[in-house]
Amino acid sequence: MKLTPFTFDLATEVGIFSAYHRTIGNRIIHWITTFSILICLKLFLIEYNYKLIMNVGVSDLIFILSIGYYIACKEIIVTIIMSIWFYLLTLIAQFILQSFENTNHFIWLIIGLLLFTLQISIGHLHFEGRENFSNAVQAFVAFAYFGPLFEGQFFYYFFFKQKFQTMNKVKQNRIKMIQNQKTKNKKN
Repeated sequence: MKLTPFTFDLATEVGIFSAYHRTIGNRIIHWITTFSILICLKLFLIEYNYKLIMNVGVSDLIFILSIGYYIACKEIIVTIIMSIWFYLLTLIAQFILQSFENTNHFIWLIIGLLLFTLQISIGHLHFEGRENFSNAVQAFVAFAYFGPLFEGQFFYYFFFKQKFQTMNKVKQNRIKMIQNQKTKNKKN
């Protein structure tokens, strides 16, 4: 499957994501692994946490890039929510680091890679039946995945009806594309 073009429309991205993540099992795998991967990455990078600007360190860059994406999408409310979410993730990472202070920081990298493998093998290959990273934006936004805090469908349904309609239209179009691809693959 070819890469999906990069967009700065979060409703479109949530629609694409929702088309591939229709089963609750797949969503649960992504919620758990994404949350855990973020924590492990933060824990691993804290070792290299040289202060860049003010109190921002290297380990904060993964969150700052994602927040930058939400700002570029002109999603003010989502930017605020995700900034709070990332702050909470930082607090959780600091708590874990203090609890396991004598642990080699490479352990967090290994755990993160194992979780990433789990996400790909179960989430992508088993539930979705596709290779990983077929959507470039989803790969980029993975660190800021909207799901652990608010499932995009729920959030848009209650707060932004127009975006919810856009998301559903994109989702239905993507589902048709997925089904057509599966039919084509079966014929070959």
